[in-house]
Amino acid sequence: MPKANGLRGHKISPRRPAAVSQLYMPELGLRQAVVKVIRSDRRSLALQLQPDGSLQVRCPRQISQLAARQFVSRHTDWVQRQAARLQDPQTIILTLPDPARQARLRAQTSQRLADFMTGWDGPRPVRWSIRRQRTRWGSCSSRGTISVNLHCAQLPQSLFEYIVVHELCHLTHLNHSPAFWSLVALRLPDYRQRQQELARYRLV
Repeated sequence: MPKANGLRGHKISPRRPAAVSQLYMPELGLRQAVVKVIRSDRRSLALQLQPDGSLQVRCPRQISQLAARQFVSRHTDWVQRQAARLQDPQTIILTLPDPARQARLRAQTSQRLADFMTGWDGPRPVRWSIRRQRTRWGSCSSRGTISVNLHCAQLPQSLFEYIVVHELCHLTHLNHSPAFWSLVALRLPDYRQRQQELARYRLV
């Protein structure tokens, strides 16, 4: 049933289904030369390399095939790095679990956060949020809310600590300035090594 927007007689238009087209781009050197272009009501462009090695471009409806191709071409280096990581036997791929498993991961991540924060002596967030995201392990908003990926429950403790400390340091420096990294290094002198280890894990 359509929902009213608060004004009698006005209804919200149903969301239009995504439109799908293809680009043939063998120059990328991927296992699949066909790139899927998915147009929807989103506002930005994004690339997603799938576990089977195929590439998807998600973009606004008004983006032309040429503009989509140019966007992919500008990010060829990124695509090839991600493809190499996907083929690396040391890469650990974390896929979207079923709803029951998601609930368990969220609960486990919440408990790990609670345990970690008992020994934390720095600034604390206004609120924690645990979400499933494909592109990031964590984030910190200007309002002091920290979000962490529910897959953090599956990481070794050292990598879990790096993600949490990284976001907690953003409460002091909401950027990636030298001052921010100095603060991270003060908390975790080996943070660069932890970054490298975290790069082995891929969210899909």
